[in-house]
Amino acid sequence: LVVVLLAGLLLRLYGLTAESLWLDEATSLMLARMDVPTLIEWTSLDIHPPLYYTLLHFWIALGEGEAMVRGLSLLASVLALLVMYGLGRTLFDADTGLVAALLLAVAPFHIWYAQEARMYAWVTLLLSTSVLLALLAWQSQHIALWIGYVLVTAGALYTHYYAVFGILLENLFF
Repeated sequence: LVVVLLAGLLLRLYGLTAESLWLDEATSLMLARMDVPTLIEWTSLDIHPPLYYTLLHFWIALGEGEAMVRGLSLLASVLALLVMYGLGRTLFDADTGLVAALLLAVAPFHIWYAQEARMYAWVTLLLSTSVLLALLAWQSQHIALWIGYVLVTAGALYTHYYAVFGILLENLFF
């Protein structure tokens, strides 16, 4: 698993700053530079909800270079590899979890969105975590897992409105 995570990280770091910020990324940065109440007011008129921009607002306190701004998505992408391992392990076994994490680690679109200062890597992480928590909560019936499921699922909805489709599929499955 450590090798898969390192490989996934290296693939996501390679070329991270090869291109300058493009329009949508610049918009993310513009919104993140606002104070939080203004950011939330602005996003209420936008097509994307405020959670990603709020996270980016606090993240850019570390720096506003291209690598740092995109680093928030990179972090979510690498964390999603761990969640994918957990999903495979929970549904099948540790070997399946490892193969699932490896497949996600080398998936071109997942790498692409890990290198973009947009919310897509975060909605992937949150929806995957939502499925994992739902599975674990279903199996164990621990209230803490159900609370985690609700919070993470709400976070997905506050990250991208299309998360509703993932949540609908998840509920159809269950």
